[in-house]
Amino acid sequence: WFVDVDKSARQWKGKKQSLKQISLDVVKSGDIDIIPDRFKKNYFHWMENLHDWCISRQIWFGHRIPVWYCKTIDKKQLTFNQCDPIISIEKPKQCPQCSGKSFEQESDTLDTWFSSALWTFSTLLDKPKKNDTLDSWIKRNKKKGTDLDLFHPTSVLETAYEILFFWVARMILMTTYVMGEVPFKTVYLHGLVRDKLGRKMSKSLDNGIDPLDMIEKYGTDAVRLSLVIGTTPGNDMRMYEEKIAGYRNFVNKIWNIARFILMTDSSDRRSATPIKGRRPSDSDAPTLADQWIQSRLQTLIQEVNEHYNKYEFSLAGEKIYDFLWHELADWYVEISKTQSHTLAPEILLDAIKLLHPFTPFITEEIYQQLKSSKLIDAKDEFLASSKWPEEKRSTKRSPTPIKGRRPSPPSVEKIKSDFKALQSLITTIRDMRAKYNLPYSEKLDAAIATKKHKDMFQEQELVVEALTKVRIQVLPTKPVEKENFIKAHSAEFDVYIKINAKQIEKQGQQIEKEKQNLEQYIASLEKKLSNKNFTQNAPKEIVAQEQKKLEDAQSKLKKI
Repeated sequence: WFVDVDKSARQWKGKKQSLKQISLDVVKSGDIDIIPDRFKKNYFHWMENLHDWCISRQIWFGHRIPVWYCKTIDKKQLTFNQCDPIISIEKPKQCPQCSGKSFEQESDTLDTWFSSALWTFSTLLDKPKKNDTLDSWIKRNKKKGTDLDLFHPTSVLETAYEILFFWVARMILMTTYVMGEVPFKTVYLHGLVRDKLGRKMSKSLDNGIDPLDMIEKYGTDAVRLSLVIGTTPGNDMRMYEEKIAGYRNFVNKIWNIARFILMTDSSDRRSATPIKGRRPSDSDAPTLADQWIQSRLQTLIQEVNEHYNKYEFSLAGEKIYDFLWHELADWYVEISKTQSHTLAPEILLDAIKLLHPFTPFITEEIYQQLKSSKLIDAKDEFLASSKWPEEKRSTKRSPTPIKGRRPSPPSVEKIKSDFKALQSLITTIRDMRAKYNLPYSEKLDAAIATKKHKDMFQEQELVVEALTKVRIQVLPTKPVEKENFIKAHSAEFDVYIKINAKQIEKQGQQIEKEKQNLEQYIASLEKKLSNKNFTQNAPKEIVAQEQKKLEDAQSKLKKI
């Protein structure tokens, strides 16, 4: 049994066309989009060279072809009557040609892909009535409010690229013929899941990963993240246990952020949301950190929505990951410890809404705990049914303040610029502590020389002290060097950390020890490289590696 793909079969866009022509038109005209775009070329190659489709198979399992043959015997000729085959789901009661009542059904089954191609609409149809034609059956099921009316065509089909022709193309053939419309608007193709070395998972290699084992060990959310982040449409991905374990750490980080916010804000701090009818006090006024985290959240919402709309799920996940870990946890939560209020619960709520499609379990649990602690104003029973975060981007720039009136809030650009400078200052001081081995148990003093950020740094002195254990004094120029300082220079400020004689002595001892260790290391490398047995017999790449080690060590010694 064959399907003729070149025969004019259905009216399409005002013209009777073949199944092949319709299937090509729906993608060329943009009625169906294929992601990634490069697979359209594969699709067109297959469909332009499409031959008649053999839909019958000699296998045991499948939909048996609904064709019946009359087996009534012609008593005069002593042969079966030559009646035309009867197409019927049910066994016919009698032959319309010879009135015989003996029938045999076709033994072949339908091709698997023929049966699969029915999926988009067949699940939404009722049982056909006795006198239904194809058109009347579809028309009855397409009435307003029916499943077929509500859910067909499908918005997105997600499947693997290797069955683009076998399944996707067959669904387009079948649905456009039966329904007179496309089966879906967008086809999103994923790649194969491979092992750590890029090999296809197989029983013979015994390199498969059982997702149920990974879920038991690391949790469902971690497995979901490892399958989405770092994956691009149409490309194969590598899946291995260490990757899943890494995302388990991220899930734990989210949980720890939420726990800290719940413990800190449940009793001992006021909400940052002003009470209706009360003028905010200075301690309630939004700080630079508050304004920065709000601006970053708005940017995140905009970028994540754009990525979701473009089906760039990996990029969306990476940006939410970076925001939660490196901005909310590493910076805002730490700074908010110095404030009498915090926006952390509200910021976390919107962030977990964005993350919910990736990690539904941990985000739902956090939502329920935030809600029960009354740290957020949430009436939805579940996070999944709550409103998606909306971007509230302000396009206003800060005007010149009028005398006697409260100054307008700074522009987003100014907030980002100021906070970036604050981050740079804190990071510089931390790096200096690490470089000179200055323990955090010792509180230090420092002078910051800057003209550009003088006022802002003065306002943030307590924040800098809390995050670096260094008390700062902000000056327009460098301090008079009557005391001992260690220095660091940047384009926008200079840092001078005051150290005492004991610390200087300790630094000298440490530097001398490091110098001796380097000299010994260099001597051993020089001896090794002067040995002709080594340089002549060892592989060239090994000799080159040793030479590079020597050059690096000599460079480091020179700096000391």
